[in-house]
Amino acid sequence: DQPAWYAALTITFDGVFAADQQKTTGTLNAQIYRNELTTGRRVLFKANGSVFGITDERALEGVRLGNDYYLVAQNVCSQVADTTTRQIADLAAGSLLGGVKSAKPTGQRDTIGGLAAWEYAFAPDAITTPILHLAAKGSATVAAGDLWVAPSVNGVARFTLTVNVQNATLLQGDQVVSGQLREVYELREVGTLYNISIPFGC
Repeated sequence: DQPAWYAALTITFDGVFAADQQKTTGTLNAQIYRNELTTGRRVLFKANGSVFGITDERALEGVRLGNDYYLVAQNVCSQVADTTTRQIADLAAGSLLGGVKSAKPTGQRDTIGGLAAWEYAFAPDAITTPILHLAAKGSATVAAGDLWVAPSVNGVARFTLTVNVQNATLLQGDQVVSGQLREVYELREVGTLYNISIPFGC
């Protein structure tokens, strides 16, 4: 419910393919800019790694201005209308990271990104991880994590999660893997009215 904000997230995986124990890794990065007053949204998205079914790094920029959507891929900009392509501009942190269904304050306080934040504790079974899909005899165990809420902006200031994974697929990957999944989300800035415009070339 803020007029404008900027957040960044990173997801990494280190592990092996279950079939042959060959090493596999992957990284997803997203930077999300939002200007509610101009209904503008800009998302810079990068993905690489065999664990996600990606052979070459993908770098995309999605922009939404009202009901108009634009996508920059391989340095070519185009206006888009189909639901799948529009998803980049509408990407929300929770659609990749998941989140916490319930948490309780611990009383610990810190300053994160210039905002007063309070720590919340959560149980492992309160976690959702939408990019993680368990295969037969699969398991996911939360190894560590923290959640910090900034009441002044009614939002999450920082969220981290480490999950030990056995026999699962990630995102659009079609091979079963085991290893460690790490997620980091940070609210970088609040209140700056970003000038989000049609990307160059459109």
